[in-house]
Amino acid sequence: MRWESQPWRRQLRNPEEFETPVSRSALVKALLDEQLEVDAEVARFAGVSEDADCISIAQVVRFAELLTRRMTLADADDQVLQLAHLRRNTEDLAERMIEWANQGRL
Repeated sequence: MRWESQPWRRQLRNPEEFETPVSRSALVKALLDEQLEVDAEVARFAGVSEDADCISIAQVVRFAELLTRRMTLADADDQVLQLAHLRRNTEDLAERMIEWANQGRL
């Protein structure tokens, strides 16, 4: 099932991991080690306004939701497309983080 059709916490084997912070730099390094450059780039800035040093699945989800709201306020098609692309990359990062959390890698 696509991530949009499932509540985030039900996708996690351990729902408490939804809010569990992990080191942002360690996550970025792990993503780069697996050659997931786009996910690593999103992990560098998603949720930075909440916590610059740590990142959680919840922060990434909230960032994706913020991008959705910003898309409705965009003035030009180009802005909408850029925000939509960034939102999709953010969703991919959230999916990867959930997958890793379920595998005990997060």
